[in-house]
Amino acid sequence: MSHDRELFTELNKLNISKVRIGNEEQLAMKGTSTVSIKTHSCIKLIFNVLYVPKIIQNLLSVAQMLEKGYKVSFENKVCVIKNANNLEPFKVHMKNKRFALDLMKEEFPTNEES
Repeated sequence: MSHDRELFTELNKLNISKVRIGNEEQLAMKGTSTVSIKTHSCIKLIFNVLYVPKIIQNLLSVAQMLEKGYKVSFENKVCVIKNANNLEPFKVHMKNKRFALDLMKEEFPTNEES
């Protein structure tokens, strides 16, 4: 989910509905689309991103990542995310009791660390 309209090049407004967030609040979803995210090394595509203007930060669903074949693990205040082939792993360090991903700054391990 993202609140940043500028991330969406096009917005599919056919399935406008509400989404439930962690505190059980329901917020209006204003559309869906693919979002392109620039990392320090390339551009990544994230498909089926919900546009929810009233959230205060972008959210990534661990459950949906698992459904799509990603591997997600949490240990020692670090979240490690890998694709199904264990390629392109990256680590997100916990800060202020949350995992805030900054694709321009996060630690990308070398092959020896994977």
